[in-house]
Parts: sequence; C-alpha cells; structure tokens
Amino acid sequence: MVRTIIPQRFQEVKGNLTLDSDILIAKNIFTTLGIQNKGPLFLREHLKRLRRGMEYMFSKRLDESLILKDLLELDLEGYQSLRITVYSNFYVFTLKEITPRDEIKLTLFREKKTKNLFPNDIKHGNYLYRLRELEHAQENGFDDAVELDLKQNILETSIRNLFFFHQDKLIIPRSDLIFKGITLEILKYLFKYEEQEIRLSEIEQYDHCMTCNSVRGVQNVLNLGDVKFKINNKVKEFYENYCKEKNYQMSTL
Repeated sequence: MVRTIIPQRFQEVKGNLTLDSDILIAKNIFTTLGIQNKGPLFLREHLKRLRRGMEYMFSKRLDESLILKDLLELDLEGYQSLRITVYSNFYVFTLKEITPRDEIKLTLFREKKTKNLFPNDIKHGNYLYRLRELEHAQENGFDDAVELDLKQNILETSIRNLFFFHQDKLIIPRSDLIFKGITLEILKYLFKYEEQEIRLSEIEQYDHCMTCNSVRGVQNVLNLGDVKFKINNKVKEFYENYCKEKNYQMSTL
C-alpha cells in the first residue's frame, strides 16, 4: 500500500496547483529513508541532504523543525519506506509498505551514463530514465539494473549503490558519476574500503557483490547477468546491528 500525505499546514496548496506549478514539471528535491520498528533510520543525515538540495534548487532555507513536527503526526511503525518530497513552497510525505528481501538479481542498463546533470549528493524529481530501466529489469525477471559508463566501468543500480566484498574490505566503484548514498557512506565508516575503477569484465574475480540503499539496507547480489556471486551476510548483519543502536525515536530528534 502506498499513501501520499500533504501536511495540514499545506492543504490550501492542494487546490491551487497550476500548469506551471513545481509538482507538474517535477521541480523538486527528495530523499527516501527506511522505517524499521522504532522510526526513520538516519533521519538527521536525510534532512541534511534536503537542506543542501533546497539551497541548490530553490535558493531557500529548509525549515527542518516543521518537517519533524509533521512527521510526528504520521504512523511510522513496521517496515516501510518514507519519501519526503520538497517543492518550493510545500512538501509531501509518501509511505510505502516494504517486503524484506535479502538477495537480488541484477542485469545491465540499456544505455551508458555520460554525465551528471545535478550534484551527485542531491536527489531531484527527474528520475524517469532510472525508473524506466528499473521497470525493464523487473519485467525481464531481475530486481534492478546496473549502470555503466562509456568505458564499461561499473557505477550503480537505478536505486542502489553497488560494491564488492573481498578479504573483509569493501571494493567500491570510483567515479564522479555515482550518487553519494547515505547508507554507503555509513558502510565506509564501519568497514575498511577501497575505491577503484571496476570494469564489467573484471567482476568475476570477486566472490561477493552487494547493494545498499536507505530503504533496503544491504542486500546480497546473486548474479549480475551471467556472473554469479556467493552469499555473505557479514556486512548486512554488521550494518543492521549498527542501525539498531542508532535508530532514534522521533521524540529524541
């Protein structure tokens, strides 16, 4: 089930959307985070992302206290994703129930990535090409698709960062084209890591491949196309234990 909620303070906006409004031209910034039992994971980090995006997209200051106050009115129990979408003069919340998945299968994007149109630490409304690739992958029996650059270097999936795990170290693709995900940054804090260019032709040397994002956490990759990987739950379990320690109640924020 998916629910989109416009906070009460913005109800008058709901009836005044015009053809040049931000919502119709997808002029927005957003962040998506996971809800696990107690509440939203790493909310502070996600609000920082929105703050940077608000300054970049609208040259305005984000009033985080209002967002926190409105979040307290929501039912943030169970296992859900929470997307906070911010427009120039209002914001909305979207809640979606999530079914946990430990392993996923990946294919490849049909197109190569050449450049970033926005800073790589800001999420914005123009996600159409990524969603098209995600849908195409799922229609063909995969869970997501991996994006490459023109040199056949591994980048990321449509909605997840990707990395390999070798000798207790994260091997992370290095590129300015990769989105700086919050979960990946947390994993870099928790584990030894190395960033390097990783060619598609080189991935068979790694036993373990994983993805991560704020909603799904860490997931094992069973295969990328025809290349198969072994399951290793060390990173996933370590990350989940860390989340339990840092999963604050909304009232403490």
